[in-house]
Amino acid sequence: MPETRQLKKIFLASSYELKPEREKIEQFISRLNGDWADKQIFLDLRIWENADHGGSLRSQDDYNQDLEECGIFLLLFHSKMGKYTRQEFEIAKKLHLDGGLPRIFIFQKDADLPRNQSREDAESRFDFLKLLNEPGQEHFTIPFQNLGDLQNELSNRLNKLQKEGYFGPAILPAVQAPTNRYLNTPPSPGFVIGRDELLAEIHRALGTSGATIVRGIGGIGKTTVALEYLHNPAFGGSYDHVAWIEISTTLPEAFAVQRDLHERLGIRAEVDALLSQNNLDGVTQAILDALHRLPGKKLLALDNANDRNEIRVWKRALLESGCRLLLTSRADIPNFKEVPVTELDPEAAATLFWHHYRPGEPPPTTGDDTAELTRLIADVAGHTLLIEMFGKIGQQAGMNITALRRHATEGFVFSKKLQRTVPTGSLTERKGLDEATLENLVLFLFKGIAPGMSEHEHDLLRQLAVLPPTSHAPELLARLFGIAQADEISFFDELDTLHKRGVPLKKENAYQLHRLVQAVALRELKPDPENCAAVLSGVTDLLKIDQSKDNPVDKFPFVGYGEALLEVFGENEQQSVGSLQNNL
Repeated sequence: MPETRQLKKIFLASSYELKPEREKIEQFISRLNGDWADKQIFLDLRIWENADHGGSLRSQDDYNQDLEECGIFLLLFHSKMGKYTRQEFEIAKKLHLDGGLPRIFIFQKDADLPRNQSREDAESRFDFLKLLNEPGQEHFTIPFQNLGDLQNELSNRLNKLQKEGYFGPAILPAVQAPTNRYLNTPPSPGFVIGRDELLAEIHRALGTSGATIVRGIGGIGKTTVALEYLHNPAFGGSYDHVAWIEISTTLPEAFAVQRDLHERLGIRAEVDALLSQNNLDGVTQAILDALHRLPGKKLLALDNANDRNEIRVWKRALLESGCRLLLTSRADIPNFKEVPVTELDPEAAATLFWHHYRPGEPPPTTGDDTAELTRLIADVAGHTLLIEMFGKIGQQAGMNITALRRHATEGFVFSKKLQRTVPTGSLTERKGLDEATLENLVLFLFKGIAPGMSEHEHDLLRQLAVLPPTSHAPELLARLFGIAQADEISFFDELDTLHKRGVPLKKENAYQLHRLVQAVALRELKPDPENCAAVLSGVTDLLKIDQSKDNPVDKFPFVGYGEALLEVFGENEQQSVGSLQNNL
């Protein structure tokens, strides 16, 4: 008889302004699932992005159907109440009145309201508070002031439910993922706009060729588009099984560190035996064989598959897994159906810029700001990474659109030094970007951000730049930087501040420095073993094997971190570098 776990789905509704709070809840539920593993309880958190702001291919009917399957409904609000968030509450309320489920918890942020709050937002909040106080159907709010308060309040409610025996009777096999579709956990795509036709084109290509490459210049949004495809019910939802592999070094190493995937495919013991022999090709083949044995329609996505020779070597084995293959790459890989990712159209680009420049506000449709924003987008050729960086820089510096564009044109478009690789002399006179021009633009933006950063922020960014360019869990980064548990929230706040300054870093509930920014940071911040002593020590300690208690195979997920550091410091003869080499 297989061991079973009790499953309870939790629906989280909120306006976009409370994104940090949503991310905090997501991190807390993830940790709670680990703490409750011995109780055989699994909480499946459902978060729907962008319900109140457009830019998503998910329909409101999808949200409502998912809500009906959830046993707990969480709602967060502060200065406003979006119409879809309110609709979700009203559905949850009706379901609760009809059958007692879901259990409803409403968290109200107890903080000053924005000074520039619109009348519409104020009225939406007032109307919602009236709804909560309808006679005979009152719902009391749970106030919180900060992220720590929110976590404590939610923890108290969930622990009380657990003690009351609430988490049952729904069950699922212990070795399965919370949903049968995902064999590991692809990151969230975050805010996506203007890619509907591209997603449909990818779906058509995968349906006809079975091997498709999403290709484009660095920072254009290839990874974001691929992740949106996986998470979108209309596309990723058409597959029975989905796996996501991030490549930072080699393809076999990327497959070898996927411990959740090994577990869910039921091949953990086989993989451990191969890893003990350092047989990474054997691990990759074992995973592909296991995928082949799975019934149904399967999708395998490989992110940053930039080594065309490696993909050529592995292509046959990848196809024989029976999976549709979706690759993101800057390389031209033969015999793959190519779907190019190009610049955003002006309207979508304006929405993306405003999302970072004035979070929670719609972009202007008339006036001088609209014209200047159109010119700024043309200056950067609709490139998504540059638009994001400009938006955050403008938001942090308090620049209006005119001043921000002047900063861009004087610093880049009219700079002969930075225009050396642009044949026509002006970015606005040529179509698109090339890699060299793009790198110069990122360098220009980085130099605009750097003077405003403190020495401590420089130090954080420098040490982040020497790590592999993959997603890092917050808890792992805290270990690598030697952060005490009591100081973790402050540490994560510091990372979030870097992201807000214009350094593309935060990816939902993980951190990942964009490769283009990483390359510039390595060049400009000049890391060495002394100014990167914290992460050098942290990685060395993670790789250290205590023969009396450690299984060497468990250290393999950290090998890529050690290799990344040696790539930067390998020629250095300091003792700390030697210790890292010994542990590797």
